[in-house]
Amino acid sequence: MIAYYTSTEIFMFMIIVRSGLLVFSQSIWSKHTFLGENLHLLLLIDQVKVAQMVGRIRCRAIRYTDARVCSIDEILTGVRVVKYNGWIAAFLKRISDLRIAELKLITKAAFLRASNSTIRVTTTFSGCGYSLMCYILTNMVL
Repeated sequence: MIAYYTSTEIFMFMIIVRSGLLVFSQSIWSKHTFLGENLHLLLLIDQVKVAQMVGRIRCRAIRYTDARVCSIDEILTGVRVVKYNGWIAAFLKRISDLRIAELKLITKAAFLRASNSTIRVTTTFSGCGYSLMCYILTNMVL
């Protein structure tokens, strides 16, 4: 049977693993590694928060999508009445306004997702660089 975990459970697991690595790095290496691992942990927490924001934005965008689909359904259901009364322009404006609002939210979510991916890729390198910088600034004393 496949086990499904919530984002909170996954996040807690990641925190426990990272904490274990912090303790391990402190006992094996030096305080400089500890500082780099702390930066890594902070960026990990930031990634989870950004992913939650993306989920909330997508939920708001779905409301606009539903409203737009309902409007199109209304037009297709009563196409004769719409054409007869000349409501085509009004319905097209309504649909385009909903689509513009929906695209703004989708674009915002895509930007956040892309920035989160960038942070995920650079987190390891930034932690290593931060550890090295701390090592150099302390006159290379372990």
